[in-house]
Amino acid sequence: GTIEATHTEAQNGEQIKFTIKPKKGYELKEVRVTDSEGNILTFKDYTFTMPASSVTIEAIFEISNPNTSATNITI
Repeated sequence: GTIEATHTEAQNGEQIKFTIKPKKGYELKEVRVTDSEGNILTFKDYTFTMPASSVTIEAIFEISNPNTSATNITI
């Protein structure tokens, strides 16, 4: 999938909005936004306030239907 933010550089206190688009066949499972020290930042509606350090946005995806698998059919 992809993650896109409104800014690639931001100032402390600035509001940053981001979007996440899973690849076809996947869905978003979890999102984490952390600062450079690993502290988890809170966000709402994919918007957070930029801290005084760099930020990492991590998206974890999973297969949309994990119960789907190749099945042999005997007739």
